[in-house]
Amino acid sequence: MATIIKTAEAASELARDLLDPRRRMPWCLISTPNDDNKAVFDVAAIEDEVASVCEVFVVWGGPATRKLQDLLPAETHVFGGAARTYPVDFGQSEGASVGKLRYVYPPGTVAQSTQRLIADIWAAAMDAGLLAEATANAVAVTGEVKQFFGETVALVQLTNGALVSIRQEASFPGVPLSWVFEIGQQVSGKYDAATRIFTLQGQEFSAADAVNQFGYDTVTLGLVRETDRKRALIAIHPNLTFEVTKAEITGNPLDVISEYLRVGEVWPVRLYRDPQGRTRLKMNDIDDDEAIAEAVSLLPAGQPWLDQARYADFGGESIEITEIVESEVLVLDAGEEIEEAPQVTPGIISGPASVFAATSSTADAQDKAARLAASSIAHLRGEVLRGNREIERLNNELNQLGGSYRDLNISAQRWREEASNYKQIVAESRKAKASETKSGPDAYTRRDWFDSLDDWFNEELRRTWLSLYTPADRSRYDLYSSKWTFGDEF
Repeated sequence: MATIIKTAEAASELARDLLDPRRRMPWCLISTPNDDNKAVFDVAAIEDEVASVCEVFVVWGGPATRKLQDLLPAETHVFGGAARTYPVDFGQSEGASVGKLRYVYPPGTVAQSTQRLIADIWAAAMDAGLLAEATANAVAVTGEVKQFFGETVALVQLTNGALVSIRQEASFPGVPLSWVFEIGQQVSGKYDAATRIFTLQGQEFSAADAVNQFGYDTVTLGLVRETDRKRALIAIHPNLTFEVTKAEITGNPLDVISEYLRVGEVWPVRLYRDPQGRTRLKMNDIDDDEAIAEAVSLLPAGQPWLDQARYADFGGESIEITEIVESEVLVLDAGEEIEEAPQVTPGIISGPASVFAATSSTADAQDKAARLAASSIAHLRGEVLRGNREIERLNNELNQLGGSYRDLNISAQRWREEASNYKQIVAESRKAKASETKSGPDAYTRRDWFDSLDDWFNEELRRTWLSLYTPADRSRYDLYSSKWTFGDEF
């Protein structure tokens, strides 16, 4: 069961334990909206999925979330219906990693947003080594891939009929599972019934393994996992990533690598040994028509995990809001009428009733004070109404921005598809050029076989004549009896 945090005192204890460097399990904090004590995320589904590897807390919005904001490092708390995953190293050092602030966005997509949060938890559990520990009591099993849920979960039916899931985070982090498995494929691994974790076997792949499979100076495919201005991280296996410098990527020192390579793209890379004897990757000397070795297969007799038309979307699916100040908002009852109040001079309302007694009776003074107080209340209520109208305007603006965000996502997806098509055309062109190269030399390649241009041209003319005419036609159009010549600039 998720632990409910209702008060500021309970939130203080939660913050203290969350920052404890001895914590050995990820924690997930799910806040409730300020006007509701019910979480927006599907807490039951989260508990059912990750109870063995994560502690789950539901924090009521208000005093509890504000106390967390005071006690946790800046911009690491939860509030307003959002949720966050805290890895085990969160309290071990200043500036330690913390999960994204997740919202149910777009509104109504509870299942999808919950799955994104669950993926964060599994990734934190993987980093903590909990998935490897969970396999200690696992048994060897075999099953058949039945279905995919997005690109992060594959449903497998074991030989005993049980249904289990393979999670991306527990097998190939960041790799779409449709790149690895096919519907109907047989898979083997270990399954822990207590934690419901299925792990594949033999997924270690080292630089030495890569050399044994490809050999040095071979061109194969790599997935761009990360870039900055001067370097890129490129994987030729999900568990083998190389840091590639700018000099190994491009010969132009003015190039910005994060603009030159896009995260999630697949590119040809060459495996080589540098002057220090280290195994590394480079891209700056690959010809368009160079043969490309197939990427490694992640499963026995499986498909290569990469081809040039693939693109992995490592972008964030949800909008992350990093700075929101919580506040109490007074909302008027529906249908309540607000009258514009006259301007009130500061100081008159707060003055004692005796201020008015000098010019009127005590009753008149009290009546006047009451009228002024009522006027002030009406004025303040008008301010609240104007504030509510501003909130409504901002909400409408947020919705419009959300629509623009979705439109941009659609455009980006279209551009990615177009880029994939172009990359496919390039790949096919390379294959065609490679085939042409294998079929034999062309006319210009044969130029070096002859001492003079006359001899070369005569031979090419003879080849063309043989290819155009049948033996019967050649007697009618005898090449050797014809009188012809060509100039120096032919």
